[in-house]
Amino acid sequence: MTGVQTCALPICVPEKLWLRLVEECDLSKLWEGVDAKTGVTLNCYHVCTFNASESRDDIRPKVTQLLKLCRRAVNNIGTRRIEEHIYQLDDDAQKFQITAGCGSVDYFRDNMYKRLAEAFHNFYYMLTGDPALFNLAEFRLYEAFYIELAKSYPRDSLQLARERYLQVKTIVDIMLALQTNS
Repeated sequence: MTGVQTCALPICVPEKLWLRLVEECDLSKLWEGVDAKTGVTLNCYHVCTFNASESRDDIRPKVTQLLKLCRRAVNNIGTRRIEEHIYQLDDDAQKFQITAGCGSVDYFRDNMYKRLAEAFHNFYYMLTGDPALFNLAEFRLYEAFYIELAKSYPRDSLQLARERYLQVKTIVDIMLALQTNS
């Protein structure tokens, strides 16, 4: 992941939102305004122009460009809805913006615990479905992270990760015992 911008927004959900049409995308100035009361203005850049005289072959690249932009917009709306606040700024997944603030601060831990549960679920899949993909050293890193989190900052939302971790650990322990006895 390259091109990560960070931003600590002092706003929560703005009470007012405006859209401004601009000719080009300027990643350094995606919006104006930082106060929830006075609102935020989003800069919406020109993507493409369709002409009635264009052939299907002329339109195809523009449609592809619009589809990429729409997918990114849907993904960014989704990341906002689940309070992750990691926004993709380009279609090649090379530039991101990470924001922190009144929404993110309440959810980032639970989001991290969900990702940890997902990681253990993927380790389980690897061990039971495609063992060649499993990397013991990688698992040990996630395991150490989980153990430290469980000791230092236990939360109910860590339970999902715990369940998957125990399943994977059982398989890993059996696998290592079999290797030792061979």
